Amino acid sequence: MGDCKREPGSGQDLRNPHRNNADATIPEQIADKLTEPGGNKLETAEKPVAWEPFDSKLENALSQVREWLSSVYSPAQVDRAIQVIPQERRLRFKIWTAVNEYAVIVHIKDERPLEEAYMGAVASRRTPRVGETWTRGNDLPDGRFGEELWRKILAAIVRYEAQEVKSDSWKKGSSL
Repeated sequence: MGDCKREPGSGQDLRNPHRNNADATIPEQIADKLTEPGGNKLETAEKPVAWEPFDSKLENALSQVREWLSSVYSPAQVDRAIQVIPQERRLRFKIWTAVNEYAVIVHIKDERPLEEAYMGAVASRRTPRVGETWTRGNDLPDGRFGEELWRKILAAIVRYEAQEVKSDSWKKGSSL
């Protein structure tokens, strides 16, 4: 196959400056099937795009996140809410409500057990308030990956969504 246009010695594909092809390979069984838009055969570099192996810690974290989200979403929706970023060893997932969006990230650190992975969350308003051109947000609990932190994040989401109680008149005549 031919060479991609690249800066000499840089490993950088000049047709796609965001892609670094220095130390990667495409499996032979699909290399000849790659085409550019329009059907022309794609010319690959001497060392083309990497195929990252799926990390077992990332796979375990994904399994745990799927289990947690199954209490929030129906089984058909769980995977739609999760983004896997294998090259960065990260998972990102979101929970949406009518007014807010909650984003949670899990970052698995090299050479450390899964229990030492970082998990953090943020809340963002989906639309600006009247008269504002920005959306508001807040940090939610963060720390080591695990069910205890997941429960703290869920509690923070419920607290964020809960409306202020302005009166106790609801107690009068209540049948509950």
